[in-house]
Amino acid sequence: MKKVLGGKNICGVSIGVLALESYFPKPLGHIKNPSSLPFTACYEILQGISVPDLLYRLTPAMENKIWRQFVHLRCKVLKRFLANLPFLVIKKSLIN
Repeated sequence: MKKVLGGKNICGVSIGVLALESYFPKPLGHIKNPSSLPFTACYEILQGISVPDLLYRLTPAMENKIWRQFVHLRCKVLKRFLANLPFLVIKKSLIN
């Protein structure tokens, strides 16, 4: 899957993935490996939060960071969907 830089519309963004930071590539089949998905996805990485922090040392600051990243991801997915809406409406009218 080719990484697309900002400023381009992507049709068909289906999901957003909020993930913990990791330092090694994920194998095929893992949700953080874009080749595993048969559709495009938006990724938002939670920098500086580890699994032990999330499970055993969760602080209000971490909760706020997770919430902010979630809202940003939701806006990114929605923005890409809305950017393609005119194309989808035209395509649907041509099919009908």
